[in-house]
Amino acid sequence: DKEGAYHEMCGLIDVEVEMKNRLNIKRFGYINFETADGLKGRAHEFHYSDISRVGDENCYFDISKENGRKWQCGFTKKNLLAGYPHVHFWGNIEFFKKLFEKGRR
Repeated sequence: DKEGAYHEMCGLIDVEVEMKNRLNIKRFGYINFETADGLKGRAHEFHYSDISRVGDENCYFDISKENGRKWQCGFTKKNLLAGYPHVHFWGNIEFFKKLFEKGRR
């Protein structure tokens, strides 16, 4: 929370998230992504928090911005995909198809 305390959530992924008092401008705006399995696309991020600790989770997205900033984000476990990017599926139809097919299996 904004007072610095961590609260147990549902425990699906081993990460800790830190709330900020204002918008995280480092992670705001349009981004490019590439998935662990090679799909590329565009998305948007807008949040007041940041991941402060990652356990032994594997990142799914390699993120980059036009200004050269790069980071990793998004975690998968079994059939869960959790991350900050807001993916517009119509603009990333191959990504949508891959998620849809994975869900069908």
